[in-house]
Amino acid sequence: MSDPAAPSQSPGPAEHDFSLRHIFHHGTYLHPGLHRRLDVRPQDSVWMLDDHETDKKPQISFHVRSRGEPIQRLVDRSYEVVDALMTSNRWSGYATTTDSTAWTLDEVSAPNVTDKQTVLSLANMAANAYIKVPGTEDWENMNDGFNVTNDFGWENDGLRGHIFADEGNKTVVIGLKGTTPGMRCLHPHPKAQSSKYSTIGLIYASDIPWQREILTVLRKIAVFDGSGSTSKDKENDNLFFSCCCGQGGHFLWRQVCDCSTAAYTCNSTCLLKTLHEKNRYYQAALELYGNVTEAYPNSTIWMSGHSLGGSVSSLLGLTYGLPVTTFEAVPEALPAMRLGLPVPPGTPPGAHQARKYTGAYHFGHTADPIFVGSCNAITSACTIGGYAMETQCHTGKVCIYDTVKDKSWRVSATTHSVRSVIKDVIKVYDTVPECVPDSTPEEPCVDCYNWKYFKSNGSTATSSSSSSSSTSLSLTRTTTCHTPGWWGCLDETTTSGPVRTETFTTITTTCLQWGWFGGCNKPVTTNTTITTTIPITSTVGTADALTVTTTSTMPRKVEHHKIAAVTARKTGV
Repeated sequence: MSDPAAPSQSPGPAEHDFSLRHIFHHGTYLHPGLHRRLDVRPQDSVWMLDDHETDKKPQISFHVRSRGEPIQRLVDRSYEVVDALMTSNRWSGYATTTDSTAWTLDEVSAPNVTDKQTVLSLANMAANAYIKVPGTEDWENMNDGFNVTNDFGWENDGLRGHIFADEGNKTVVIGLKGTTPGMRCLHPHPKAQSSKYSTIGLIYASDIPWQREILTVLRKIAVFDGSGSTSKDKENDNLFFSCCCGQGGHFLWRQVCDCSTAAYTCNSTCLLKTLHEKNRYYQAALELYGNVTEAYPNSTIWMSGHSLGGSVSSLLGLTYGLPVTTFEAVPEALPAMRLGLPVPPGTPPGAHQARKYTGAYHFGHTADPIFVGSCNAITSACTIGGYAMETQCHTGKVCIYDTVKDKSWRVSATTHSVRSVIKDVIKVYDTVPECVPDSTPEEPCVDCYNWKYFKSNGSTATSSSSSSSSTSLSLTRTTTCHTPGWWGCLDETTTSGPVRTETFTTITTTCLQWGWFGGCNKPVTTNTTITTTIPITSTVGTADALTVTTTSTMPRKVEHHKIAAVTARKTGV
């Protein structure tokens, strides 16, 4: 894959001081039409919360250093052009090949991710833990006529973006993260970690590590759903972060389609049909981004996010060519392909992890199974929650703190919290890790490598056919005398030649519903018979006596055929 031409200009290093300006909230499942905006004025009191929402402190400005960063992106990045391109890609199942003239390599201002203070500031902006003093909020509806004033659950459904801007509004940072987990009732008593008993039962105070981990993670990690949207969030995540809709794995995974036909075999046509409904989180991020660019049309936009918010930030950055810095993000190369995000010429089909010049940097550590793509064991918190988190490949570059080796941490999803990352990882290490591509030609990263994907005729049912054919050759000769003579018939002889009858029978079995282990629960069998009669002309030179009929049948060997069109692929579809 050849590199594009180098950009002509590079922005020099600069320093920025960011402060919180707005909070945008966009509904996803319970209120998909909801879009609200909260403006933050310099004199407003804003709190920054910790994990347990008990320690409140005033928000501060965040100091960030920037540098030039090459990013390959579309020349025309208007919403209409990008949306039309992705819609076409989603229906075809792969990224449409675009001409090299549609792409450009720009040197843009981006965060200097080699600077520890910059990384720490961006992590704080991704924390999504900022609120105004209760009772002082004044949310503004961005869409007229939508009123959810009486619905006290609207804040727990959707995607929230914290908008930070520097002093001259030259650069704006959008910090994305999904709404807080819907398990507030399970927040532990402050003494639960030191006591054998707690207000939520014995499982949190249990001496068994994995039991404590399950409850703690269900309370903390951002991947899990907000109140009232549990099933919808699982549908969203298991469609985009699993190999085949949560099928073919642990029984606790929520299955959101019936596209798996056998062990590690998935009907890609069925899967793509299921994916045609737009990703709600991604769509909410697109609309939120549009409102920010409308408010700041001349500003450079940076993206930041944690966990699922980090993945959505990365997808948005890949779409519009924006600098992205994420923390403990769920691997998002597979969702990028399934969403039909555009790729420049020369990129291997379905391999967004192989792209260069994305401007995306993913920070994480080795003890977080969600970040490294191993939160899919039977006892993992993701599986207990019903989530099939099977993706492993990030786009862009990864910046990994080796906490397992350096600090002897055990792999646990309890380390996934952004506050834990800020306090126990970024602040503790003297320097930031080196950022390297997650996939290289020498060591490629492949999602769902053991799965096979095949295309069908557009139906979710999979058919197998067998056919049999037989041929009978009947020779019939008929002579009729119209002018009898003394010594025989005096008129000319008329003869009908041999007639060949060919019968072809097709037996088709269609499976309407597959079982867990690949067997068919609802087979439907259809028999189709086609008979063809072909006359064969012959000439008889002499007269025959009266009428003679002769019939002979020669059967042909019956043949059986099994139709199978399976295309094996190493990457998920």
